[in-house]
Amino acid sequence: MHQDLATATKSYLLTKNRRNIFTYAARTLAAYGYLMYTLCMDRQSRNKRRRESASTGFTLIELLVVISIISILAGILLPGLARAREAARRASCASNLRQLGLSIAMYANENRGTFPPIQYRIGENCRDRNTRVFMLNGPLMYPEYFNDARVLVCPSGANGTAAFHAGRWSRPDGPGGNRAGGSIDPCLLDTLSYFYVGWLLRDDWIADPATRDASRSFGDAVKQHFEIGDFDADWSFVDDDGTSHAILRLRDGIERFLITDINNPSKGVTSQSSIPVMFDKISLNVMDFNHIPGGGNVLFMDGHVEWARYPGVFPISRAWAELVALLGL
Repeated sequence: MHQDLATATKSYLLTKNRRNIFTYAARTLAAYGYLMYTLCMDRQSRNKRRRESASTGFTLIELLVVISIISILAGILLPGLARAREAARRASCASNLRQLGLSIAMYANENRGTFPPIQYRIGENCRDRNTRVFMLNGPLMYPEYFNDARVLVCPSGANGTAAFHAGRWSRPDGPGGNRAGGSIDPCLLDTLSYFYVGWLLRDDWIADPATRDASRSFGDAVKQHFEIGDFDADWSFVDDDGTSHAILRLRDGIERFLITDINNPSKGVTSQSSIPVMFDKISLNVMDFNHIPGGGNVLFMDGHVEWARYPGVFPISRAWAELVALLGL
């Protein structure tokens, strides 16, 4: 009986183990099947998304339309951005002239009200006579009254900034013996961006009253005075009508010499706010203008800076531009 019981127990355990193995195998197969199903569905889903993506992409026509719209918007916005940039540069240029106005005023305060003359001599170490340069006297002004020569460079100028960094006004004592990066030679300061006139000049002397062209008689007188080279003195010229005019050095109080009627001084009075001292370089060639469209900033005797359109009256006038071309200024 004991043997039969043992046999029955063994048979039961074997049957139970077989059931567990079958259950485990079934569960494993089910899990594997679910995994394969998931992978297949995931692959199908990806393929479906790809097909949908391919079917919803841009066509060539749509792409060309988008490019056209972008081009139109760029054409609308870029001129506005260019004008904004030029306005900022114009303001920076005006700021340069205001700083120079302060330097000139400091010099005048220390020199009995007389404004600085133009360059006596030019070239490296002042070895050449000045025959054409309307610019502040470098050795008198730099570095005592302004210590950064970049103030003489208008940021809107075509080649001003590049010429400065290339060493246009520098000695050949930069790295490697080059002018670039060298120290400033004040004798080399010239009309790269601005003109400075050390005399009282009037529009009706420079321009022919009838044609508004440059006065030949005035141009000849300027050339003759450069040949004489006395830039601290007053001088004079005779116009085409035979009338003599005194060209006076700029100094405080000079406006009283412009009174045309001594019996009624207030009628023909001219103030310092209308006498130009320093201004943007202009030319008959539009590419030589600091600012395009044409015009320029003007520093007046009282220190204020004003924008003037071209062509207008001196100094932003066609007659002055013709004189610049005539004399090679």
